[in-house]
Amino acid sequence: MRSNKEIIYNYHEQTKHRPHRYARSLGYLDWDNEPNPFRKFTGTEQTRFPFPSSNLSPPFHEVLFQPEHIIPHPIHLETLSQLFLYSLGISAWKEYQGARWAVRCNPSSGNLHPTEGYLITPPQLLENNHAILFHYDPEEHLLEKRAIMTSKNWNKQGLQSYAQYPHFFIALTSIIWREAWKYGERAFRYCLLDTGHAIASLVFSSASLGWDIRCVKITLPHLTLSLGLNRSEYDHVEKEFPQILLMVSPHNKKIKQFPSYEIKEPITFDEWYGTPEKISPNTIDWNAINEVSSALINSSERLFSQKLDLDSISKNKLTNPSNLSDLPPSPPAFTLFQQRRSAHAFDIDTSLKKDPFFNLLKGTHFLSINFLKNIIPSAPHTSLLLFLHHVENLKPGIYTYIQNQKHIQKLVPSFFEKLNKIETPDNLPFFLCLDGNMRKITKYLCCDQEIAHDGVLCACIFTDLKEELQSNSDFSYITLHWEAGFIGQLLYLEAEIYNLRGTGIGCFFDDEIITIAKQKNIYQTPINPLYYFTIGKPIIDKRLKTHPPYNLKQ
Repeated sequence: MRSNKEIIYNYHEQTKHRPHRYARSLGYLDWDNEPNPFRKFTGTEQTRFPFPSSNLSPPFHEVLFQPEHIIPHPIHLETLSQLFLYSLGISAWKEYQGARWAVRCNPSSGNLHPTEGYLITPPQLLENNHAILFHYDPEEHLLEKRAIMTSKNWNKQGLQSYAQYPHFFIALTSIIWREAWKYGERAFRYCLLDTGHAIASLVFSSASLGWDIRCVKITLPHLTLSLGLNRSEYDHVEKEFPQILLMVSPHNKKIKQFPSYEIKEPITFDEWYGTPEKISPNTIDWNAINEVSSALINSSERLFSQKLDLDSISKNKLTNPSNLSDLPPSPPAFTLFQQRRSAHAFDIDTSLKKDPFFNLLKGTHFLSINFLKNIIPSAPHTSLLLFLHHVENLKPGIYTYIQNQKHIQKLVPSFFEKLNKIETPDNLPFFLCLDGNMRKITKYLCCDQEIAHDGVLCACIFTDLKEELQSNSDFSYITLHWEAGFIGQLLYLEAEIYNLRGTGIGCFFDDEIITIAKQKNIYQTPINPLYYFTIGKPIIDKRLKTHPPYNLKQ
């Protein structure tokens, strides 16, 4: 009988793309069976979110670099509306030849959107006597009531621990079938990356309101029970995989550090409402996904059990800018969140100036220090290989930004003879690995996609998966992908700030990265790409029509 670790590692090996064999999928799109991107619950009460009268918000770089300076908003229906609208909500509708589809603030591979959001409000928060579990419907921007609990039972279960501080909870799940419909066995990876995007979207949206957000330690079996994902109403519809539970509270300068929040038993609601609708006429099970999801649920007993590695972040600590004039200009955060898009083609003649590029690296550092550690305390466990095609005053070539010091040993001498430190304004751990035109190599690595070739840069977010699974909990397979998706969301937003556009690339050859190692005899690579991300100037398809996300006249 295979261990959970073996099942997880074998899943990753089995779902690798290779030049002669892609990961298993149907090989075609069954359009009659296309999943509905919006799950609905019938037979339950709906609470419509009020649309904000304005999208006033602090500049995004203030949110990223100086979140402690943002005055916290009170928690009420209007501010909760802003939180969900600018993180999980629709940002626009697109139309082409009569076909319409929605794009959202949180990106998704193939725009398939497996991620579902839930809100848990404690008693009295929204002038309700009960604690309530809601499902968020982004299509209509409303809440669907799923369950209630009396104040007495809430306190009896020990959930009043933070009653002295206003707070609420958000849970994320994945309908894996939405991705598997198109991508087959590899789909589970994309669900984890999409969850990382969604977490980052919620983190940035919360910070824009002056709210802190952190992960709650709860096992996945207990989260399943808490959200009712095992209830009989799910017997004949597509299942949801539990991902994460988050606690949100207004920033309080008097509290230096919230203690870690842990829920040791399932949250037991008193009454349940509503029935989930099917999203496809039929579903196809992939045994590899069933096995790995079960193994990860079983391994979640060790959720975030790994110790904090103080050496995992560069010793070069950056100080926050003392005033906003030190920060590069950036749009209001909510405006930026809604304008984010994925590019489909790039203008190959575009370049990126060096200072914005270094600001992007600096933002990645602050992301880990200020936000990511509230979600994954031991992060970061990934680093970046950067294929720079056209960044002014930097040679074309392969560079690395080392977030985890252990990765230096993975790169030298197996891959590169040495790493040449590049001078940056903040002494960032940024190195040149190999110079030269890398456009063709990058295109090849990304399944021969032009978009990886034509941008100003392409980033590979990587780790050493075998070592991570051996030295940390099996559950780290999930958190590694969250981390990669989290970083990807920042790259999306930073690209928009500099009048460029980003695109996440989930289709890449996992092991073919050894081709950059000057034909050395490397048979097993310690570098495991989790995600590729490319940035460039988008070529706009004028045939597409864009419509507002919501009909505000309703």
